[in-house]
Amino acid sequence: MRFILTFIFAVLMLAPIVQDAQASPDRDFQGFPGSISSHKVNVRAGPGTNFPILWVFKMQGYPIKTTAKYGHWYKIKDAEGEEGWLHQMFVSRQETGLIRGPQPATLYKDRDGVYPLLKLEAGVLVLLKRCALGLCEVEVSGEEGWIDSKEIKRP
Repeated sequence: MRFILTFIFAVLMLAPIVQDAQASPDRDFQGFPGSISSHKVNVRAGPGTNFPILWVFKMQGYPIKTTAKYGHWYKIKDAEGEEGWLHQMFVSRQETGLIRGPQPATLYKDRDGVYPLLKLEAGVLVLLKRCALGLCEVEVSGEEGWIDSKEIKRP
């Protein structure tokens, strides 16, 4: 009986090591901008559930950038510059950004900046559609328009 308990304990202790050994770093990985795909996501110190939780994202859509890949895990950088690891199921390729502040940013109907639609406070989450020549086309609260790219905080 003691042998069986010792064997089970050894298997349980080695399982995370074997899991990580089976995954290999993706040396050809090209990072991409994205966002968090769920309302509650644990960010870990390394690529696996055996690593400690560093913090928890509680905002679906929060902007991130992937910087490395290891098996099914992405190393990410968030809009505040913090780094950690997320399982791929919590990473969306939908690029988002946060309004910088401290002053509200103006969302315009067209690129020309003539017809203002909304004033956006610091911390408002916007979905990025495309950015070029210092302007970004975004969607927020069902409205689509254009905003100066300097007003958007991204990783």
